[in-house]
Amino acid sequence: LLKNLAQQFAIYSTGRDLAFSDRGEIASLIDRTQKQGGGIRTLIHELIQSSFFQTR
Repeated sequence: LLKNLAQQFAIYSTGRDLAFSDRGEIASLIDRTQKQGGGIRTLIHELIQSSFFQTR
């Protein structure tokens, strides 16, 4: 569930489909979120703070 949410939020927030090269960044995003409890709010905060979001 968390993986799907991360992918869908990433697609929505960047306005583009995910590329194969984005898999590592999404996996890292999921790991950081799980270490902090795995909540949706945490996922959104981690996504916004990620280089994936800020450079796209």
